[in-house]
Amino acid sequence: MRLFVCEKKTQVQKIAEFFNLKYDAKENVAKGKIYGIDSVVVPLAGHIMRLYKPEEYVPELQGMSWQTAVEKGYYPFIPKIFKKKVKTKEEGKQFVKEGNRLKAIYTDYPKYYKIVKKYAMKANEIIASPDPDTEGSALFREVIAHIGVLNKVKGYVRLNKLEKKAVLKALKEVVRDNHHNVMADAGEARGEYDWLFGINLSVGAKVFLTKNRVTLHVGAVKTPTLRLVVERDKEIENFNPETFYGIKFTVEKEGKTFSVTAGIKEKDKSKTEELKKYIDKNIEHLTVDEFKKEKKQKLPPLPFTLTELASTVKKRYGIPIEKTMQIAQKLYEGEYQTYPRSDCNYYSSEMFEESPEIVKNLFINNSEYEKFEYIIDTKRKSKAFNDKEVDKKSHTALGPTLKYPKNIDETSFKVYDTVVRRFLAQFAPSMEYYSVRGKASFEKDGEKIFGKFGAISVINKGFTEIEPVSSGESQEEIPLLSKGDKLKIIKTEVTSHTTKPKPRFTDNSLLDAMERIARFYDDPLIKEKLKENGIGTQATRIGIITSLIKEGYLEKKKNGVLVSSEKGRKLIEYLPEEVSNPVLRAKLEEDLDAILENKINRKQFLEKNKRIIFELFDKIKEKGKSVLIIRKNSKPTKKMINFAKNIAKKLGIKIDKDTLEEILIESDVHYDLIEEILDKLPSSITKEKLQKLLLE
Repeated sequence: MRLFVCEKKTQVQKIAEFFNLKYDAKENVAKGKIYGIDSVVVPLAGHIMRLYKPEEYVPELQGMSWQTAVEKGYYPFIPKIFKKKVKTKEEGKQFVKEGNRLKAIYTDYPKYYKIVKKYAMKANEIIASPDPDTEGSALFREVIAHIGVLNKVKGYVRLNKLEKKAVLKALKEVVRDNHHNVMADAGEARGEYDWLFGINLSVGAKVFLTKNRVTLHVGAVKTPTLRLVVERDKEIENFNPETFYGIKFTVEKEGKTFSVTAGIKEKDKSKTEELKKYIDKNIEHLTVDEFKKEKKQKLPPLPFTLTELASTVKKRYGIPIEKTMQIAQKLYEGEYQTYPRSDCNYYSSEMFEESPEIVKNLFINNSEYEKFEYIIDTKRKSKAFNDKEVDKKSHTALGPTLKYPKNIDETSFKVYDTVVRRFLAQFAPSMEYYSVRGKASFEKDGEKIFGKFGAISVINKGFTEIEPVSSGESQEEIPLLSKGDKLKIIKTEVTSHTTKPKPRFTDNSLLDAMERIARFYDDPLIKEKLKENGIGTQATRIGIITSLIKEGYLEKKKNGVLVSSEKGRKLIEYLPEEVSNPVLRAKLEEDLDAILENKINRKQFLEKNKRIIFELFDKIKEKGKSVLIIRKNSKPTKKMINFAKNIAKKLGIKIDKDTLEEILIESDVHYDLIEEILDKLPSSITKEKLQKLLLE
């Protein structure tokens, strides 16, 4: 029997559908013959394994404070061999909003593991079938290795496309080389590096940079993200606005009026007003020096990645980014939309082949879409359909499927409709327009003073009938002009422009900045290695921003802007510069590329990065000798005090008033509070026991 192990159950469901396999909904398992071979297809649920915690390697660390652990030489903590275990069902707990309430849902990781193990033990050969990237390869191999059947793995298939033709082809063409193991090495190496970075540098920051041990959170992606906001905030606060004055003309030719902006940028308003008076008294016409009219076209914008979808929906409808991501996931689970956590802007050729049926189905189910039938041609192939670009990624861009959502709420439909319109735009003609550009001038004291004018004139709206776009350009009607033509001045006015700093980040723009972080730095390594994917992933970025807010490093204002808190600024200020600099992430990506290219192996990668962790830990220690110590100065709220009292009561311990206040002042979130209380408790009371008590 051959076993295919996929990353998620939707892949299993598609394979079952396309091969007419028997699908067991209870186990999410498909059984039957695939190309004549008895086969079973099973899913994972993303990473169902996790790395051990330090106290699971060294039991003595259970209940020991980080300060004591550092003094005893346990940190930096570098395991000789990284170990993994299956996540508990409790670790799969998430909260989703239902109305005004939060509902807990669970991913039963042990169940997934049990099912994979059951069939892996029976299989003659196992075929890796997760997403075709380093993370997918790693989460497949870690499970198979833990079960102990790596010797049964005989190849892998690429399931980054879920259109029927692509799936049938992928499962027929099993790749027999070792590249999936190399990808798994890179994926596991990344996870181990992030673990070493987060665990050790958070301990170092807390012990060496804080007074009374305020917990600080240092992360390989989280900290560079925080730095982006801190640097933007400081740039805004140190910005000195300047006001410049200019001249704007309203001119007329052949009964048509339009604007000409003089090339004047003067800080002295009185000088500009004097010039206006001179013009009003002495100048009746501007003379055309240059004129150019070109016919141009604008192609449809590429389909959405998840980040771009969330950003667009936020701008158009004000729907929170996290809400859009949840809706996109539900639309995918309902089989109305393709896999949402995509960072790809392209569709596959198989998607193009299925498009006539998808478009026809959209027209049948929605009269608003049917209105665009006159401009849509499913034989028209836009640049969005590009297999080479798709093969660089784990998934295709977001798009609709053959299944239409007839009974979804208004908010969900807005998300769906945004994706559909971008998809339909790929089959519409380009927008055609005339671009008019020119220069005109007048003379003063023998010197020519030039002005510019320009506008666009739309000839054919094309795809913008479906997906409106703003050109940001004037659409004034400018007549055909020739060099030397006279433009009669109808009006002259003094204009002013005050320079402004870049705007503060919102969750929307910060997501975009994480994806395009290379734009913010001049370092060539950052530009090369982080240009393609930025930092974080489509699945993790919003969670990182949320945790920065929750942990008190960022504050979200009523108008939606994100501002760095004093705590966040101090963390970036007090950490060694290298810790928050994205160049560290760029170097990591360079090393991971080296693994993929077989230039170094995983062991060499880890040895190098273990040394880096030791160096950064020592730099934090050294920095702690010279910085002002971070501490939280605010008084605890009544709610916080009651929370701590309830913990103490459940544990049957007494916390005096001074200790209680000290704990609460130094703690930022509930988990920090738990940790601080643990430092004052006997080692027999574990963090897990405390959390269990709190959940009762």
